[in-house]
Amino acid sequence: MTFFKQIFKANSWYLLINLISASSAIFLIPLYISDLSVSEYGILALMNVTFAFLTIFMAVNLESAVQTFYFDHADNVTRVHQYFRNVYSFATLLALTGIILFSLLGPLIFRYTFRSDAIDFFPNGMIVAVSAALTAINQIYFVLLRNQEKVRTFGSLTLVSTVLNILSQVVFIVLLDLGITGALLGPLVANAVIFVITQIQNSFLTLNIDFNEVKSSLKYCLWLLPFLMIQWFLAKGDRIIIESYIGLEQVGIYALLMNISMVVSLVATSILNSVRPTLFRALKSSGGKPGKTARSVFLYFMIIILLVAIAVYIFVQYIEYIRLFEEYIRIQNFILAALVLFVIRVTFRFFGEYLSFRKKSKDLSLLSLVNFVLFILLIGLSIEGLSLARLLEISIITNSITFVMMIARIIQLSKQPVRV
Repeated sequence: MTFFKQIFKANSWYLLINLISASSAIFLIPLYISDLSVSEYGILALMNVTFAFLTIFMAVNLESAVQTFYFDHADNVTRVHQYFRNVYSFATLLALTGIILFSLLGPLIFRYTFRSDAIDFFPNGMIVAVSAALTAINQIYFVLLRNQEKVRTFGSLTLVSTVLNILSQVVFIVLLDLGITGALLGPLVANAVIFVITQIQNSFLTLNIDFNEVKSSLKYCLWLLPFLMIQWFLAKGDRIIIESYIGLEQVGIYALLMNISMVVSLVATSILNSVRPTLFRALKSSGGKPGKTARSVFLYFMIIILLVAIAVYIFVQYIEYIRLFEEYIRIQNFILAALVLFVIRVTFRFFGEYLSFRKKSKDLSLLSLVNFVLFILLIGLSIEGLSLARLLEISIITNSITFVMMIARIIQLSKQPVRV
């Protein structure tokens, strides 16, 4: 049996489960574009931008530390439980603090961030804050389940979350006619149920937190925060620029374009989440050098990503056959550029896993900083005549440059084996 088949067989269930989770975003697109106007979809997009930002800070992205530091304790069940319990409890405490702070500062932040008066903090901004906090906590538990290869538990919780999210939004948007608020309440309901189930099934929460246990993970995450903030801005922050300089309706057009193209990113995330344990174990056993297994994983990754990109392109060419507001059809003019951008981004993320394995969060932050600076400079030079096409062109250029820089850094690191 080839390495490719071995990898697929070992991780196919995780891939399927992660795809089920990602599918909610795909299934809901027809609902959004048939029931929400372009401007309303633009507001929803900006709420999702806020959600993505808050998810990073509510628990300082401690899930990334669990992904990496778990393998330092993987051979000792007691140590794993002790480590995770402290990190999970600390993350919950941080998330609760984040909700309180954002409830106080949120109205001021919204007033100075968004130009349109149609974007209100209450109730939508508050719903987003609570949902982001619950998401940040739940993601930490999901990382533990993936690392421990508990397929049944992980799959069950993912399925419950996905079904609740979709059904809740259908009820809130179609039956109760809550519009944007309904679209935001769906994820909140799903995340709240998962959080409650987690507490019933486990005994992770404790007030007796060993901060020495959390210290190294927290330090790793704090170094990673600039990288995550810049990645957030490069992936989501462009909606804020569009709202400020082009208009709210254009945010709606651009958001639909990005959300459909994001299928590529969702599939990539599903693959990475499913193969990460295999990839990290292979890198550890080879002393940090990308060997045959790592190359097979990359081949597996790229074949699926390119097939998905082609499928998305074909779908968009026939999007007018879906019941939707006519303005949305304009995405056909930009879909090819958007897919090229997403393929570059997800390939960057794949190679970024190697830097995560080597615990080089500083390198990830520096690369993202370069991307951010280049993006801001080019946007600044084009701000007067900024358009959606120009924005996509700038994103492709800056992501390509930083990707080449990342490859050069990985080649350098691969010549310095880690101690096993």
